[in-house]
Amino acid sequence: MSIVFAAIAPHGGIAVEPSLIEEVDGEPFKATGSSRLLKPETAAALRDMMKYTVTEGTATSSFRERGRSVLGDIAVAGKTGSMSNHQRPYMDYSWFVGFAPADDPKIAVAAVVVNGLKWRIHAPYVAREAFRAYLVGGALGQPPVARVHRRHRRHR
Repeated sequence: MSIVFAAIAPHGGIAVEPSLIEEVDGEPFKATGSSRLLKPETAAALRDMMKYTVTEGTATSSFRERGRSVLGDIAVAGKTGSMSNHQRPYMDYSWFVGFAPADDPKIAVAAVVVNGLKWRIHAPYVAREAFRAYLVGGALGQPPVARVHRRHRRHR
């Protein structure tokens, strides 16, 4: 899914062969292959639908608190999924894969969460916290809404 989402996000429909090497002897390492998975306009349409998933769709509640985006003005694009096994032992699977900022991605996150009979946490929430840890206060600055969530301790 990371390859597919990378094709949707920054590469306009072109899947770039993944690599764990960033540079060799101080020189940037170039990926060895790529192939077109989607037309650029299809990739842009998918990205917009994925943004909608986070702002109005199935991941909305995980990315909002008190009616506001937890990440401020940083747009996230993502896809959710779920599956349950109703046999013993009961297992509920949720997953989320996405990237942010949606129009100029700096990070991609995939989360899979398996819960028992008492549902405790949702994969989009786990992904949200990963985005927050990476983006809030990072190179992109700190979104104004995120500042509200900090608690200041008073020393006596």
